[in-house]
Amino acid sequence: MRHAVLVLTLLAAAAPVAAETPAGMTSESGATALAVGITAASVAATYLGTAQDLPALAWTGLGVLMIAPSAGHIYAGEHHHAAVLTLVRSGGLALLALGVHERYATESTSGACPGPCPKSTSGEPLMAVGIGTIALATLYDLYDAHRAAHRANVDARTWTVAPAALGVGGRSPGLAIGGAF
Repeated sequence: MRHAVLVLTLLAAAAPVAAETPAGMTSESGATALAVGITAASVAATYLGTAQDLPALAWTGLGVLMIAPSAGHIYAGEHHHAAVLTLVRSGGLALLALGVHERYATESTSGACPGPCPKSTSGEPLMAVGIGTIALATLYDLYDAHRAAHRANVDARTWTVAPAALGVGGRSPGLAIGGAF
């Protein structure tokens, strides 16, 4: 029961923080809260699924974990960045799975091992690279979420240029260009 309370608490934390942002602007703290909250909730779901022997929950949590750190970038409109980093994390997961398979693949022996026998240590570098890739891509996405919202806000600023009548010394009107940004 305490695992379910933990998951619900983390899901509640996934909601963006209400911040005073002007209309049309993206909340920087909201982007970070969204990325961190959904990532934490997916880690909790994966843990709960494995601890309670609920494979569907564990696989769902793991799948969401590949996308969740990019939630702040998706919120800020940086869909290309989110897709690239999701693919990087998924590639890290594939390397991890390949390393685990190579490390623990069963050899065809005459019953020397009662279960899966360690084949060699050659899978360990693949596992390390896979874990490192997932961790670094996740940390970068979580670190950059607020900056993605800031970039979106800078891009959303409107630039207006308009002609204006200007009198020089009160004698003849001229033309000036004014702007608001």
